[in-house]
Amino acid sequence: MADFRLLGPVEIWANNRRLPTGQPRQRAVLAALLVDAGRSVTPQTLLDRVWGDSPPRGARQSLHAHVTRIRQALHLVDVGEPPVLVWRPGGYVLEVAADRVDVHRFRSLLAEAKEPECPDARRAPLLREALALWRGEPLAGLSGSWAARTRESWRQHYPEAVVTWAYAELRVANPEPVISRLTELVGDYPLVESVTAVLMRALYAVGRGAEALGQYAVIRRRLAEELGVDPGPELRTLHQAILRDDLDAPHDRNPASVAVRHPTPAQLPPDTPGFVGRAEHLACLDAHLPGQQPTAASTVVRIVTVSGTAGVGKTALVVHWAHRVSTRFPDGNLYVNLRGFEPTGEAMAPAEAVRGLLDALGVTADRIPPQPEAQAALYRTLLAGKRMLVLLDNARNAEQVRPLLPGAAACLVVVTSRDTLVGLVAAEGATAVRLDLLARGEARSLLSSRLGWHRLSAEPEATDEIVDLCARLPLALSVVAAHAVMRPDVALSVLTDELREARGGLDAFAGNDPIINLRSIFSCSYQALGSEGARTFRLIGSHPGTDITVPSAASMSGVPVRQARALLTELTNNHLLTEHTAGRYAAHDLLRAYAAELADSLDAQSDRDSAAQRVLDHYLHTAHAAARMLEPHRETLTLATPHPGVTPTAFATDAEALAWFMAERSALVATVHLAAATRHASHAWRLAWVLNTFFSRQGYWHDQAAIQHTALSAAQRVADKDGQAHLHRGLGRAYFRLGRHDEADAHLRAALNLCEELGDPVAEARVHDSLGFILSQRGRHQESLPHFQRALGLYARAGHPDGYAESLNDLGWSHALLGNHHQSLLYCHQALVLMGRLGDYHGQANVWDSLGYAHHRLGHHGKAIECYRQALQLFQHTGERYLRAETFVRLGDALLAAEEPEQANAAWADALRILADLGHSDIGLVRARLRSVPELPQPPTPASRRLPGTWPDEGGAGR
Repeated sequence: MADFRLLGPVEIWANNRRLPTGQPRQRAVLAALLVDAGRSVTPQTLLDRVWGDSPPRGARQSLHAHVTRIRQALHLVDVGEPPVLVWRPGGYVLEVAADRVDVHRFRSLLAEAKEPECPDARRAPLLREALALWRGEPLAGLSGSWAARTRESWRQHYPEAVVTWAYAELRVANPEPVISRLTELVGDYPLVESVTAVLMRALYAVGRGAEALGQYAVIRRRLAEELGVDPGPELRTLHQAILRDDLDAPHDRNPASVAVRHPTPAQLPPDTPGFVGRAEHLACLDAHLPGQQPTAASTVVRIVTVSGTAGVGKTALVVHWAHRVSTRFPDGNLYVNLRGFEPTGEAMAPAEAVRGLLDALGVTADRIPPQPEAQAALYRTLLAGKRMLVLLDNARNAEQVRPLLPGAAACLVVVTSRDTLVGLVAAEGATAVRLDLLARGEARSLLSSRLGWHRLSAEPEATDEIVDLCARLPLALSVVAAHAVMRPDVALSVLTDELREARGGLDAFAGNDPIINLRSIFSCSYQALGSEGARTFRLIGSHPGTDITVPSAASMSGVPVRQARALLTELTNNHLLTEHTAGRYAAHDLLRAYAAELADSLDAQSDRDSAAQRVLDHYLHTAHAAARMLEPHRETLTLATPHPGVTPTAFATDAEALAWFMAERSALVATVHLAAATRHASHAWRLAWVLNTFFSRQGYWHDQAAIQHTALSAAQRVADKDGQAHLHRGLGRAYFRLGRHDEADAHLRAALNLCEELGDPVAEARVHDSLGFILSQRGRHQESLPHFQRALGLYARAGHPDGYAESLNDLGWSHALLGNHHQSLLYCHQALVLMGRLGDYHGQANVWDSLGYAHHRLGHHGKAIECYRQALQLFQHTGERYLRAETFVRLGDALLAAEEPEQANAAWADALRILADLGHSDIGLVRARLRSVPELPQPPTPASRRLPGTWPDEGGAGR
């Protein structure tokens, strides 16, 4: 077995020999893993512990190298089961038994010795073994703030262990062994009275009373010179007993107290009335109660940070939980409001907080040393060996908290803050609990606890609207509930009307009491921001999306991406934003309203306009790049150069582009409406046009129609005929997908007139393609042919090979519907060759689908199945959903004709899943196929063969 030593130089021993542990940095990595032996340690935590707050470039690579060398050292263990260093989800785990690490073994022995039922005959050898583990300065040779803090934390346990051991030896009449260690300890801790007291007892017990009195004289002088105080009551009483030569044997098993006896502190504020929900967070806090943590974790004080935005209920949660578990802390509880984000005053200084804690612990004024450092040391001494709950509420930052942390592992510290307190998580190993908005059910329960179930059940719709208008923020809900309580005869619907009228502002949540005034509460977080962070927060109030990414924030603020990331992190750390998904940040509606209010009052209109212009440029140029990635052969759109400070996102693959569209869908729709409302018609119609491919392929036809209609109105206001032509065609396309064929036809006719007037042959050809498909959809296949032939001629004269290839497929499809299947195959094969040369995957998918239909009609079922599967593979690659569903239907028909009913049902089931997700009316047709008796049907007639909603892609074909 291997033994790991941290209570001195960092070492590994196995089979009576020391194994190589490398240079100091490698030993620091080993120590950072061993303090959490058996538990996951994230790479970021290791970086923070070893390199501090500002790791150099390449630190992560160095960390990996150190981990590799540590693994090599562990492989040298050739006795017993060797320890291993493994990677698990979340971080590195050094799998070693806690009792093989000296610091964990020390704490385990100390805890066993301090059990009340442990007899002194057992206690003394336990503590003797524990003290033998100390080989000098803990973590000797390691530098850095984490090593220093950890070293200091461990050192605080050493004198406690020595004193406890010494008293145990005295009680079993074995004073001789303790004198040398106590004498050394007095030199290290000359002002700790409990150490001098037990040394005086030991000296007296072996007949060296004069030396005992000399020790008293020394500490009395030092206390007077360095702290300006006299020895405490215990030491004075001990001194008098030695003078009288009538000192009794010690009976108190924990005589280390330096304070007069005082009632057990119980400082918790009143519990929150009507507390509801938060079961998951309460369970997380419960997991840190005494006895719930593994032994390895008992070497350091347990800390839990609870962070969240203003008004989210952090204090209510921890106070409610603390009342529930108060009996688990027999030595009491301490509470301090640190006023870190207080509307009514400045943050409390740590020294002021320590003085208040000493008062709570019963230390009289004459016993409190004047220096803040000495007061903090006294505070830690008083908590040593005690099981107490320390609740530090409303902390400003980690620096305010650190002086208030006890050294005793039996204590539990819970800290609340609007700051994430990441420093405590990284350096002190705190567990972070993030409190978010209430779930809808919890929000209703909160209202019910204040207003009564009967009042809410009488107006369920008004109740739900109150929940929404309050953004599920507990404080806002409580304020509205209070208004409702004060007006018992007023219907809740009246309150919702008042809230609705104030929507976009915070007037409904204002009041004279700053504790419940949302503006005052939000302002405390806002005031903690730097100037650039504050400016970014104000701009977010008018951002069109429900959330924001780093690139869009960079463009909005006009700063580099790296700076924008730091600004969003600052806002997140102050809980003015939430990173709800990796890289995506959001603020609830009330915070957005507050940000918009600040922008209106603090920012010039020109600055707000410039930010809006940059946002529009960002989304237009990024969406254009994404659309070109999805469909490289689409029409070229000329865009103006983006304004300075705009950083459009670039895409390496079509998968990245599709993922961006999916994530930004709601923001893109909102941006079109914003552009139209702010009279940026050019941005409105161009962005609406750019979105056609994505919306069409993904089946978001209602969104597509809405933004095309909004953008068309904007283009008409400024008489932009080019924009109107594009948008009429886009509306025709969207209405066709929605089954509104007459409206689709009207918009396409309007588009055709504008294209002819503008002299744009390619755009004119696109419209003819679309008109041909509408006629084909209505079963008028013969009438559709002239439109497809006209499009083919226009593409040929314009020298447009992409459109020409698409029109060849359109003609092939039309001939297939007319029963000219051999003619259809000729056109489609020409189209397939040309599209292959062009690399048009979506066009090729459409051609394979047309070929499959023609072969099916000719009775070539095997070839038809092969063609349909080729089409499906390509449709999946391009992100097309609706046309993929159509092809699945036709594949099922071909499989049934080939006497493969089970495979046919599987294909129709795939089609049904896609159509159900799209909410498409063709679901009924597919369900009918699945319910049908497996016969060998003839292919349906051309007039009814095609499913409703068939449509060409923006490129032309593609149905």
